Amino acid sequence: MASRNKIFKYDNLIEVDLMASSFRENIRRFLDKKFKKQDSAKKSTWLQYVIHRTYINVGLQLYVVEDTNQNQHCVHCLKMGWNSSLLTTRSYHFIIPKNSPPPLEVDDVEIDGSRYLLYAIVHTDGIGHLLCLNGIEGGSKYFPGREIMKLWDVMCRNLRVRKISVEDTSKKHSMYLRLLYAVAYGPEDEGFGEHWFKAWKYDILYEKVGVKQTEYKQSREFLHGWALDALVSDFKDSKDFEKLNQIISLYRSMSLKSCQQELANLKEMLRFMISVSFLADDDREVEKTEQNLGNIEKKSISYHELASIWSNKGKFSSERIEKALRAVINVLEGKGTESMTREEVRRAARTQVGQTGLLDFILKNLDDIVSHSFAASTILEANYMVKQWPEQVDKEGMLTLTCKVLRNNSEKGVVCVEKIYVSSGTTIGELKRVVERTLRDTYCLTENIEVREIEGLENLEDSEGLLGRVSSDAEIRVKGCGINWENSLFLNCVCEEEKEGEPVVECKVCRQLHHHKCHGLNDENISLLYICNTCSGAAI
Repeated sequence: MASRNKIFKYDNLIEVDLMASSFRENIRRFLDKKFKKQDSAKKSTWLQYVIHRTYINVGLQLYVVEDTNQNQHCVHCLKMGWNSSLLTTRSYHFIIPKNSPPPLEVDDVEIDGSRYLLYAIVHTDGIGHLLCLNGIEGGSKYFPGREIMKLWDVMCRNLRVRKISVEDTSKKHSMYLRLLYAVAYGPEDEGFGEHWFKAWKYDILYEKVGVKQTEYKQSREFLHGWALDALVSDFKDSKDFEKLNQIISLYRSMSLKSCQQELANLKEMLRFMISVSFLADDDREVEKTEQNLGNIEKKSISYHELASIWSNKGKFSSERIEKALRAVINVLEGKGTESMTREEVRRAARTQVGQTGLLDFILKNLDDIVSHSFAASTILEANYMVKQWPEQVDKEGMLTLTCKVLRNNSEKGVVCVEKIYVSSGTTIGELKRVVERTLRDTYCLTENIEVREIEGLENLEDSEGLLGRVSSDAEIRVKGCGINWENSLFLNCVCEEEKEGEPVVECKVCRQLHHHKCHGLNDENISLLYICNTCSGAAI
């Protein structure tokens, strides 16, 4: 098999000098020069064997599947709120299967993460999504997740991908890594960040997850300083106290033995846990304690259990505490998302609980729980990240232009925006042809576009040059005909507001976009066959 297929070393997968300025051009050269086409596949499929520098006798099978059946807009783009993303002429699925041969019936909608070490989609315009990545714990026999991620990042950079999104669901045993890393590391820890993907410069999409950056930072700082002695004290009446105390005692003891350091707070302990895990992944005692800690994190507690724990403090009976606790929670739930001061809660709950001392007892204990729970939930909610690569033009004498295609001759009617790369010696006529080729090859909307004129250059002959008239990084606005409006989506939400970054869904009847938030939708309750209120009413 090795003699009949192209085999490349892991670190030399892509030669930079072969690359052009756009993903659209690069992916074709990449597949042509470095992959073997699979003639038996239903879709255009290419295969490459990648040999790792360490595991010299072990390789990965990297498949790229070209999907030209673009009959619906990318649900992942819409989910991210990238409303301006158009239906592209092609999408490329990058697949590293766990087993061979892999299932190559690609699907833009639902990806079974248990079948792949890597699954990612990149559209012709260079915008894509990392949908699945698994390392040793996810079923990889030899390659850690960091090595697979490095391979993916190298490909994205050198193929000139523009933007990649990822939903961070990664775990260490049963603990979410975005919580573990956020608490374990701070700004002073070079090479690490608030989540696992930060090492590859992926940033949290705060507008997508609905978390303010200041809240996220404060939550991290709050959990960083949670003293271990205080943590043990806070859980002393919990049924998980013995388990938690054993975990903290174990790591404190290990830290003293290995580096003569006394672990003082949660940040120091989690950072030490990560270092021990990387050095000794098969240490059963370490693994067991991490799994136990993850289980503590996931457990919920009932009113009755909480009242029973608080009654051990000796002031009030379990029955009275439970009744007062239910009254306070009912008051808070009645306000929905509106905020209330402590005094407002106290006054409202007094109609059901007459004793102010009992109410103060409940509110004080809830404060301790809410502070830590809110901080942890704020971090866990920040689960969407994105990485954007800067535009690169390596050759001297090249111009990078931002091309806007106008609709109805107005700025509001911009159909699409695309980067155009031409030499400084290009004529106006040649620029028009380059714009046409680029747009026809990239978007279904502009497959038949004919560029008639470029704003500001209308009175010049096509034979005249751009030199001295258009500079690099300039914006050009073009007008033309042949745009296929059937392949376009427009926002038609009840709010009538354009909100880039706000998740949207496509109505399958009118094919217009609607914001999740305006219609009470979220990632869990949304249907793949969504029909908007207008169309569903018309059907009735």
